[in-house]
Amino acid sequence: MKTVGKVENIAYTLLYRKGSRHITIRVRADGIVKVSCPYGISKAAVERVILNNKQKVLDTIAQQQKYLHTFGDGELFLYEGQEYSLSLVRGNRNRIFLEDIQRRVQTLW
Repeated sequence: MKTVGKVENIAYTLLYRKGSRHITIRVRADGIVKVSCPYGISKAAVERVILNNKQKVLDTIAQQQKYLHTFGDGELFLYEGQEYSLSLVRGNRNRIFLEDIQRRVQTLW
């Protein structure tokens, strides 16, 4: 059974699961908060757990939103531990290039 709720400024989706033994809070890559818990746990108890972990949930949401990409020109991406800026260039073929500081070009695709 799914339920939607909101505690202070944290919106969440609550899912009661038969095999669940604990209250689990997950933050998806797009910042949506999913909470799963066993049947028999009240919504008030779930909201207490969310409030007790409020700062951690908010920090995780902020961190996930930081890495949410819109694929716009100049956007930063992590690749093999390095940050690279996205540069969109019109061309005849769909290709991805990776340029490093020494201006070497590596074709990735």
